[in-house]
Amino acid sequence: MKNFYLFFLFFVIVISCNKDQKKVPIQEDMMVNVLTDLYFVEAYFESLSGNLKDSMIAVKKLEVLAKYGLADSIFNEAGKYYSRNDKLMEQIENKVVEQVDKLIKVDSLKQKN
Repeated sequence: MKNFYLFFLFFVIVISCNKDQKKVPIQEDMMVNVLTDLYFVEAYFESLSGNLKDSMIAVKKLEVLAKYGLADSIFNEAGKYYSRNDKLMEQIENKVVEQVDKLIKVDSLKQKN
């Protein structure tokens, strides 16, 4: 009977761990939007250098995360989650590139008018 309880406890722990691994910290669409915004933040401060650049990007990163209601720790956890799956990470990267390209085209059309 003691072995049964140990097995049951082990089973519950394993199931609990597996559930945590499958939980997505940030949904894919939101991750694409956050990464797109962060791309533009980094591009905006590209001309700066050193600590000033790093400080400005860090402040703006927190603003972007706040816009989506995310903590920095959750964003970092999501980065780890998605980086474990190369195919999924590649899909996200492709969507970010598409979104950036689309926004740049819209902006360039606005400037022409």
